[in-house]
Formats: sequence, structure tokens, C-alpha cells
Amino acid sequence: MFTYKNAPTNKIVLGASEINNLNEHVIPDKEWHSLSFGGAPLQESINLYWEIVKNYPIKEVILAPEFIKYYLAISKTEEQYYSSFDWRTSQSEAALEIYDNKLDYFIDKYTLEATWSFVKACFNIENKRGIPNNKEWFWKHQIDYAKKTFACDVENDLVTSMKESFKAIKEYSDKKGIVIKIVIPIQHIDLIALEYAEPTRQTYYDYLSTLVEIFGTVYYFDYPSNISVNKEKFSDPFHYLESDIYIQSFWGKEKYYYELNHGNFKEILLKMKSKI
Repeated sequence: MFTYKNAPTNKIVLGASEINNLNEHVIPDKEWHSLSFGGAPLQESINLYWEIVKNYPIKEVILAPEFIKYYLAISKTEEQYYSSFDWRTSQSEAALEIYDNKLDYFIDKYTLEATWSFVKACFNIENKRGIPNNKEWFWKHQIDYAKKTFACDVENDLVTSMKESFKAIKEYSDKKGIVIKIVIPIQHIDLIALEYAEPTRQTYYDYLSTLVEIFGTVYYFDYPSNISVNKEKFSDPFHYLESDIYIQSFWGKEKYYYELNHGNFKEILLKMKSKI
């Protein structure tokens, strides 16, 4: 956000770490800037959308409302998971206030914690909690986390609120001539299988159906494929290591997504389910 404020562009990427690999360093069109960040709740991506479009002449937005972040937003899980943060308010606005005061920035609790984590990583300081530092352990940890999240009850009022937030974004984008692309990032098949299985399947279908209903088109990378089954291409089930499929799909000659719309939505999901 700070980098963007110093050199704003008119095309932005919004989302969490699942879409972090699509950023200004790899996108060939230099009008783009990524404002995605690790751990970003969906509400924060929405807040960032409003923060940016109200203050800068935006032409195009890629918004990646990952399913796990959507699920957190429509269940009580979000309150538990982010209990130490006030994620219901705009963290981007709060961050800018801290950034404008250099002393506040350097003594901020989260700045200090992030700095200490970085120092420990640089000097390979032993993890005192005894957590194994290997991909296999973390992979299982992430799958267990997803299962625990998907086992939580969905709150209907939160679902309604999220739909209204999406509708407001679509209406404002249309009014201002902003092109908005809804991208569902690729995940590993281990995680995709959970989304298509009970008890999560209906919520997953409803989530995609809502996005198609409101935005018309959804760029769907999150399906069974030769890429999504290749564990070497992922750091964990949520995070694809490369940006190639996005760059080729939006700025190249290949297409690695299904273009979900009102006409093909149900057919494609049935086809995907049969491949799992």
C-alpha cells in the first residue's frame, strides 16, 4: 500500500497470498500494481477496493475472493481466527495513518513482530515451539486447518452482507467504467477435493453461483488439472509457486481457466466434480 501510494497505477490486484504471485514484478503491463497480501481477510480486500477507487482513477481491477477467505467471512470463524485484530475496520486506512507517522510505524507492535520474525529467519534461529520445518508437516497442517474451517457453521446474515458488498462493487465499477475481473486462484487437488466434498460442497457451489450471478463472468483456475495435481508446483495446498498460468492466460496466448458464466456454470462444475 505504501509503495502504491508513492507511485499509483490505474490497474490493481486485490486478494490474499493465494494471488500474491501475480504482481507488478511479473505482469508485462506496467500499469498494474498488486495490493494483495498474506492473510488478507476478504473484507479487507473489499475495503482496499473502496480506498483505492475513491482516491485514484482506476481502470481495471483483478479481485481474487479465495474460497477459504469467503468461508471465514461468512462464518464465526473469522472472529475467532482474527480475534487479536480489528479486521471489521479498514486495516489499510490504519496502516496509512501509522505510516504517515514514522515513530508510530517503528514502534508498532506488528512492525516489531514482523521484524523479529524476519531476523529469526535470516539467522536460522531455532524454533522454540518444536514445530517441524518441512513441507510434509505444513501440508498436513494446512489441510487440517481447511477441514476445521469448513466444519464451522455458515451465518446467513453474513452471507447476505457479503453479497451486498459484491453487488456494491459491481454497481460502482459499472458506473465508473472500471473493468473488474473475478479470479479464483489455482489450488492443489487435495484442497479442491475438500471444496467439492460434503459438508462444504453446497457452500462452495453457492459461492461460485453468487459470483457468477453478480459479476457475470468468473475466471476459474481452481479445478482438477495436470497442474493442480503436481505437488512440486505448490508450497502448500493453497499456494501455487509460479505466476505463469495467470500471465499466459491474461497477457499471453494460453488459457488456463474456465470462464464461468450463467450459461455454463452448472455444467462445468459437474464436469469438475467427476474428475475428483
